[in-house]
Amino acid sequence: MKDANRNGLELEGDTERWMKTREVNYTSQYNTSIVEPGFKKQLRVDFYVVPNALDPFYIHCKTQDVNGSVEEKMGYLMHDCIPILDHPSVIIVSGEQCDRLLGYIEKVQDRCGSKFRAAFTRDNMSANLKRLIFTGGELVPFKKLKKPDEQMPMDWG
Repeated sequence: MKDANRNGLELEGDTERWMKTREVNYTSQYNTSIVEPGFKKQLRVDFYVVPNALDPFYIHCKTQDVNGSVEEKMGYLMHDCIPILDHPSVIIVSGEQCDRLLGYIEKVQDRCGSKFRAAFTRDNMSANLKRLIFTGGELVPFKKLKKPDEQMPMDWG
């Protein structure tokens, strides 16, 4: 198995374990009702989350460890998928090149309109998911998450 695939699966596994231990209502590898642009199959998302008494949302997990085509990986998600989905999306990023992913997201986030809620790193996943799932609270603004001195501490509790 390639390192990139393994690292991506680890991020999905961390996210799933976090939700399982907190008894969050979710479905992994969820087939949406939306047909993928240019294909004849349903769009699949990493997680479909239905918090108690709050609006459902999708989680997309993306890992970037090597210099590669961030534009290709994120372009499809940000330009073709998120804008047509029926619920808002959150993106969790990890890897040695996650700053490149966040930089690209920051540049194109307006194209997704209200369908894009937030992007954050694995390190501040717990704090942000707690806010989203349990309180419906505000997330730390996306642009602030890029600066290391403003990152939330890793909190798996």
